[in-house]
Amino acid sequence: KEELSHVRTCSVSRMSRYLNDAHQVNKGLGEGISDKELDFLAKRVTLLIYEEGSQIISEGMIANYVFFILEGSVVAKVGGAQGEKIGQLSKGQFVGETAFVDGFLTEKPRNNDVFAGTETVMLAAMSYSALPELNSAYPLLAFKMFHRMAQTILSRLRSQVNAVEKR
Repeated sequence: KEELSHVRTCSVSRMSRYLNDAHQVNKGLGEGISDKELDFLAKRVTLLIYEEGSQIISEGMIANYVFFILEGSVVAKVGGAQGEKIGQLSKGQFVGETAFVDGFLTEKPRNNDVFAGTETVMLAAMSYSALPELNSAYPLLAFKMFHRMAQTILSRLRSQVNAVEKR
């Protein structure tokens, strides 16, 4: 299954506005990101739009992209559409970052399924192929984004550890 099956065309200026609007919710792309950095990023991401219930990520799929939620929310599940809900993410958050970070140098499969949880979900997809140029032109932006992804992963891990400790 193709990881980018719901691509939509979008001007750079519109994508920059989408990124800025979602980023302002919780500084989801990282702290201290400038308009110039957002414009650079807007040229290197792809707009995806999904309808409620549509599958965005499939367990076992090789992670070539990380997604930033521009609008709506997504639901992560184990075991497919009827499986157990393990999380919900919304505007201004990354999704698919664990496999993306883990598979940075080696191909790693995704470890759960993700579905559109609201009527319309808009995502910005960034591929591994965009990283060298991003790191060359704006290394601090690349660092901030990976730092935010790492914070997200660690937050989830801490929540899981705390839940186990309370048992």
